[in-house]
Amino acid sequence: MKSNEFIEMVTEDIKRCDVFLERGLDVMPLLNELIGKYSKVSQNFPDIEMNAVLFKIRPTVPIEYIRTIQGFLKAYSLNCCEDFRFDDTKNVGINVITNISNENKNDVSVITFAKAKNIVENMSSLKDEEICEINAKIDELEQIVNSTERKTKKWEMAKDIIKWVADKGIDVGLTLLPLILKLGE
Repeated sequence: MKSNEFIEMVTEDIKRCDVFLERGLDVMPLLNELIGKYSKVSQNFPDIEMNAVLFKIRPTVPIEYIRTIQGFLKAYSLNCCEDFRFDDTKNVGINVITNISNENKNDVSVITFAKAKNIVENMSSLKDEEICEINAKIDELEQIVNSTERKTKKWEMAKDIIKWVADKGIDVGLTLLPLILKLGE
């Protein structure tokens, strides 16, 4: 491909970015095409993270990437499709800033003693006598939580149950842990 043809191709891709952004079209096919076309051509091509989870969390990321690539292509074409020249006096470059936050909130008040019993009843890995034993511990824990004792006394009373839960499987532990945490409420 001759350099004039390459510059024309870059110019056309800049225009295509505008069309996709203006019309609100699905930018993923264009994004994949531009990355495939230009990522190996220039050492200054923006670092684009193709991450489906990121795209689900922030659906605007592909659009931001198209804008970033379009900016790169504009600068690239202005430089006659040659890599930029960097020196200490100029601060030239393309930056992609992505802020991602994830917040998990666990509310121990969501699970009730009745729900916990229902969960235990539906655990297929448990035998009937194990289910009865676990339900008895849930009843005992409920009595302790509902007692009028101080929190420190409640924790002391529940110590044997906590040790018992530690010897059980992960499913039982995950079911009873929110109930145990109710001792601190």
